[in-house]
Amino acid sequence: MRVNFESKIFEALSAAFDYILLAFCWIVCCLPVVTVGASTTAVFSACMDVDMQTSSVALRFFRAFKSNFLLATQVWLTLVALGAILALDIYVCWVGAFSEYTSQYLRLATITAGFVYLAMLSLAFGLIAKFKMTYKQVFYNIFVISVQQLKWLLLLMLLNLAIAVALACLSALGFIIVAALFYLEAKVFAAAFRPYTQ
Repeated sequence: MRVNFESKIFEALSAAFDYILLAFCWIVCCLPVVTVGASTTAVFSACMDVDMQTSSVALRFFRAFKSNFLLATQVWLTLVALGAILALDIYVCWVGAFSEYTSQYLRLATITAGFVYLAMLSLAFGLIAKFKMTYKQVFYNIFVISVQQLKWLLLLMLLNLAIAVALACLSALGFIIVAALFYLEAKVFAAAFRPYTQ
């Protein structure tokens, strides 16, 4: 019996293996927490086929990791600092002794700030992976795309929450789910960025 290695089944298995390999590279490179931004940018770069010089996803991942390291790390550290401030605000606003009226407004403000923060996390590294830009342009473009592509942004936010839940499982199944979610995020980024690449 002859095996056709160009069949749809083998193509699907090859793509699944590539995404699992990317998820593994991403998790390993995220272990030193400072490199989370560069690692996430690299995985999106490989998923969106930004660099087609080689067919190896691992080589594409590490090339993108190296080329985007400085900008992605600066953005990541900024987002970590903003997240720490947001966490402190949430603690003060939800636990603090305020009047009922004031407490409602403060909680609404923290929910809004949390939404904006999750939007920034959801878009920043995909933008860095797809486009060449400066530090300031990253945050400006997050605002522009958030307003113009709201439906895709909401979908990206849901996928990022799903990745967080899958990582919390820390099992082999969670690892495979992360790989599938990266695939879905790449498709959503492609749809969200289409108006800016034509």
